[in-house]
Amino acid sequence: MMVCVLVLLAPAAARAQGQQGPLPPPDAAVVAGPLPGGATLVAFDRGGRLCVAVRGRHASCGPAPTAAWQPRLELGSPVYGVTTADAASVELLTPGASQTVPAGPGAYQGRFAGRVRFFLAATPRMPYRIRVLDAQGRALGAMDFGEAPVIGAPATVGHGRAGGRAWRAVAFQRTAVAATPLDRARIRPITCVRVDAGGERAGGGGCSGLEPDASGLSFTIVAQCGVPARSISGLAGGEVRRIDAVLGDGTRRRVGLGRLPARFGDPRRPFALVVGPGIAVRSLLLRAVGRTRSLPMGAAPAEAECDQRGAFNVGFGIYGFTEPPASSGAGPLVARDDGVALCVGLGTIVSADCRVPPIDPVFSRIERRRAGDSTAVLAVVPPEVTSLRLHLDRGAPVAVPTSDLPGYTGQYAGLVRAAALTLPGDRRVYSTEMLAADGHVLVSVPGPDRRPLAHAPRVLARLPGGVTVAGAGDCLQVGVGPPSRDPARCAFTGLSDTTVFAPCAARRTVVVSRLRRPATGLTAMTTAGTVRGRRHGAFAVAVLPPRAALREIGLTGAARVRMPLPPAARQCGYSAVVTALRTTVGRPAAAAPPPPAIPQ
Repeated sequence: MMVCVLVLLAPAAARAQGQQGPLPPPDAAVVAGPLPGGATLVAFDRGGRLCVAVRGRHASCGPAPTAAWQPRLELGSPVYGVTTADAASVELLTPGASQTVPAGPGAYQGRFAGRVRFFLAATPRMPYRIRVLDAQGRALGAMDFGEAPVIGAPATVGHGRAGGRAWRAVAFQRTAVAATPLDRARIRPITCVRVDAGGERAGGGGCSGLEPDASGLSFTIVAQCGVPARSISGLAGGEVRRIDAVLGDGTRRRVGLGRLPARFGDPRRPFALVVGPGIAVRSLLLRAVGRTRSLPMGAAPAEAECDQRGAFNVGFGIYGFTEPPASSGAGPLVARDDGVALCVGLGTIVSADCRVPPIDPVFSRIERRRAGDSTAVLAVVPPEVTSLRLHLDRGAPVAVPTSDLPGYTGQYAGLVRAAALTLPGDRRVYSTEMLAADGHVLVSVPGPDRRPLAHAPRVLARLPGGVTVAGAGDCLQVGVGPPSRDPARCAFTGLSDTTVFAPCAARRTVVVSRLRRPATGLTAMTTAGTVRGRRHGAFAVAVLPPRAALREIGLTGAARVRMPLPPAARQCGYSAVVTALRTTVGRPAAAAPPPPAIPQ
């Protein structure tokens, strides 16, 4: 099973006003307004970019949009933006209201003249969605910039007690843009599951992916600081028959699968696991498709996040999807429709081959599969991508032309292209360039394989059980065996300067910090006394005795933070990123990033 951290991607991301771009020149063209309050929008070119600003404020500069469903939207008061020349107006949706404003060229005569239009609006609240409309009022595209309001009544789908406090799991639905090549403004409901514990409503919505996976799992991990408790909740595909949680002490806990109300129209089953203070969750065991798979969680006890001063104590979304079977990599391209999805496979079609086709090259489907003793590459791309340039693990890049799907006459005919390539031996694809008909690169995307590190990190410490602590640059590795060039084993120190690991094989708690000025050393305050970290170049490593409970972490000359964690002899199999402990003076605390590689 493949685990992906949820990242909300928007090709033309909205930005808050106030960023220090250039001030508009006095002769900047007026392109929208004035509003009743007097605000006027101006536009001008700067260094090959298109700049827009409310007169008297700093401008926002960036590329001109090339598609109606990729508008530039600047959030603030007022709201303004740029769209393409085929747009006549835009609809801005805010909770409980919508507003349609005209889009026009104004007096702009710069390098993008004739290709862009501008809009300006005073909205009562920040918009969560924008819809771009043509002269007949038809939607050319849409983009979400925030969470849409809840639709319908929420439903309780689970309840229990943790840490002496009651909790309940609540399912609800929102709408989201789920564009297809046939409908760039398609809207569909998505299902969300959140846990309310100890009178505290969880931050974030815990919403599932746009297109449910029958054999996958969507879930959200949250630190419920009102208890404190750790919750993992989400939705299981219809093929998932059972979920068991492996806790930090090695015991298992059955996770109940509930049912959604019929009005949700979602066949998946909601679930929620809530564990009280001092309990970690190593993994979830999923019984699906006739076999049991382990999905690593590595979730530290909730106190690891809740007691960090200045940290945002909310969770983050992660989604698990079933990968195509390894044996499905041989044969010619085959395709068929499956509702709104397009199924494209090699020789045969499996459930993981059915997806909504990409509408932008950056979201293209590029896969590497085994085909006996050879390697097969499958690509499904938008129609503007006429060829691919694959950068492999060895040898020169390989060019592959794309084409219409052979024999396919379904709903997406002419709106999608594909390519298939078979290479001898076991190969890796490190990146793919997507080229237009004139040969220019539309976009370059990494993967599907990750390029190995130039060198394995050097050993910083050796622990019982064959566990090695290694580090170099932004890569930390803590696990059984020698250091590896595999980047998947890295906990990147770019996310945080300090990380706590509790590998079960060692039954030790390990604190590793990449020291930056003004920090000169690392100390870990425990129930068994203070443990001073040993310096290894830019790193410092503090290894706690097995029965010592961590209480506080300090960086000499910099900062200290509470970090109450149980002894590794009782709870292990997790890691915790220290976000409130910063080693650079004046650098603000950040929201908790995804956890690094999990030592088991």
